[in-house]
Amino acid sequence: MSRVIAGPISTRTLAAHGADVLLLSSPYLPNLPLRELDTARGKRTGLIDILSGSPLSTLPKPLRRLLEQADVFSQAYRPGGLAQRGLSAENLQTIRPGIVYAELCAFGFTGPWRNHKAYDSLTQTACGMNFLESVSFNQHQGQEKYGAEVEPKALPVQALDYAAGSLMCFATLACKCRALLERSSQDKVTSEEVEDGWKVQVSLASTAEWIQSLGQIHGDDAWTRPPRDVIPAEDTARLAEMVSSFKVRGLTTDAEEVQVMAVRHASIPAPLSTHQKDSRWTVPSHLGVDRLEWA
Repeated sequence: MSRVIAGPISTRTLAAHGADVLLLSSPYLPNLPLRELDTARGKRTGLIDILSGSPLSTLPKPLRRLLEQADVFSQAYRPGGLAQRGLSAENLQTIRPGIVYAELCAFGFTGPWRNHKAYDSLTQTACGMNFLESVSFNQHQGQEKYGAEVEPKALPVQALDYAAGSLMCFATLACKCRALLERSSQDKVTSEEVEDGWKVQVSLASTAEWIQSLGQIHGDDAWTRPPRDVIPAEDTARLAEMVSSFKVRGLTTDAEEVQVMAVRHASIPAPLSTHQKDSRWTVPSHLGVDRLEWA
């Protein structure tokens, strides 16, 4: 249960490694077709309403059935938002002992900003990344500006979203590996024993702190490098033609399906032959087209 970039990138990477991923969204939220063309690849999609019902903490039966069989629950909604609806880590552990609960927020899970909502660009600004980007650009322009003279300059990419999503996936896989190792090392497991759950917590702010700790190229070096194509010529082998039934607003065609070019994930094998296509790893259709059940 996540939207836009960071959370969906995490689960897309899980799908690329072979996980059965079911993307759940609300029928009341607008979808983001140009984002989902990329981030929803490899996933099945369903719609579920968790706003209705009383009390708020009562989970819809279809969702509860899914959770009872799930290995991972991944979410990136505002802090505490889903917990109010009965989807806290503690509640899910009672429903599905041993589940990995992965969550992402903007400013961390402790401290005075823990309940603040924000997305990548706001977090970059709050953490000083846009300030440093402007300082670097001013160095290239031969201008030395400091303090209040510096006007923040946005990065050309949502670096925190993509990095945090990748770290979230890595931590989720690490939890599953650790759980399997611990389970295999136990001499005897009784039916009364309850498997420990696992929690993954990633924040955009901590990701920003890590990225900044790696250092920064001096402006004279960074800004004089020639711009690269969106997809460099040497990387065209990573492209794959895919068929999509996704209806993108503004696309001038009445065809039921269209050919699109998409970047293959690094974990996906070389392009399959026309007689051996992986129908799961395709550009998705609209959201909410699959049943609320595991494959």
